Amino acid sequence: MVGAVVDSAAEVSIISDRIYEAMVQQPPPRLRDVKLLMTRRDASMPSFVVGPVDLKIGNCWYRKHLHVAPKDVDMLLGLDILVNLG
Repeated sequence: MVGAVVDSAAEVSIISDRIYEAMVQQPPPRLRDVKLLMTRRDASMPSFVVGPVDLKIGNCWYRKHLHVAPKDVDMLLGLDILVNLG
């Protein structure tokens, strides 16, 4: 189980690189490299997109692509997931 923080200001959902590397089963495939833009001027963070990843939130399952980045929290749930959950 992974703890997640809801971030209603984030456009995309992110898992930490530590969680990605520690996945017991085969980690989802790396699809492309991206640069995430931060709220500070001229700030960015390297990341890559993986997927699809099966997520269980409550009693519901979702299949999504996620960004992997060096974060201190295990996972950020962004608008890409929150909007689809209603």
